[in-house]
Amino acid sequence: MGIEKSEIKLGTLQELGVKFDDVRDSLLREIAQKEGAVYGLVEGAKAIESMKLHVNMDIDAGTYDLETAKSIKLYLDRSIDALHNLSRRIENDRILSSGKVVAMDAVIKITKKECDLEREKIHALAQQQQSTLRQEDVAGSHPGLSIKEERQLEDTPLTVVAPTPDPVSRTISLKDRRSRRLKKAENVTDAG
Repeated sequence: MGIEKSEIKLGTLQELGVKFDDVRDSLLREIAQKEGAVYGLVEGAKAIESMKLHVNMDIDAGTYDLETAKSIKLYLDRSIDALHNLSRRIENDRILSSGKVVAMDAVIKITKKECDLEREKIHALAQQQQSTLRQEDVAGSHPGLSIKEERQLEDTPLTVVAPTPDPVSRTISLKDRRSRRLKKAENVTDAG
């Protein structure tokens, strides 16, 4: 894969990472809202529970008869149960959102890892391309051996070949080899 494709892939991964991070942030806000709602519902249930004590005091004071007080307590209990049910349902939604946050954290982690790998690929490809350009663009270097010269080099036995990372020294060593072959060829023609 070329540098351009890797850069496109990196850009796409970064955009996805930003979107995943936005989703994670919205889920965290949602969790905070649900925690507040649960707290409000529980506090509302406590307030209604305290109203039942006032109904008992009103019965003792003679404000309500027993049937009316019984009906009032029944509806207060229903209200308390409804608030508890709502708070449980919202708590379950909050737990579900917390699970989504954990999943988004894992997705963001994987996306970040892939971005880092892609950056390393781009860096390696850029270095490889730079080294290739340096080898090809050395001033004064020979464009390369002809096919005939390459075949002749293959036929000559070499005892030790030292790796030369510098393209200039490689060019000099090839020129030395050519001059040696030319001298050998002159010696053969002179002797013959």
